[in-house]
Amino acid sequence: MKRLILSRAARSDLIEIWEYIASENRPAANRIIREIKARFKTLHTFPELGRRRDELKKGLRSFPVKEVFGVLLRHRRLRED
Repeated sequence: MKRLILSRAARSDLIEIWEYIASENRPAANRIIREIKARFKTLHTFPELGRRRDELKKGLRSFPVKEVFGVLLRHRRLRED
């Protein structure tokens, strides 16, 4: 099996997610990052899991990680304002 390598942008996003959540709850931030990384491993093993998101980018798939989706949406909205 090929090795999983995160892009620089993905690593940066993980840091931003952690920092955002950690500003309110450091243990929760650690837990969520662990959950996201566990999903990476699952998706690496089973790349066809998740919802196809060709409307965003051909070949892209999304896979939820508990409450992180809501956090990401809120975080992105705050950054866009």
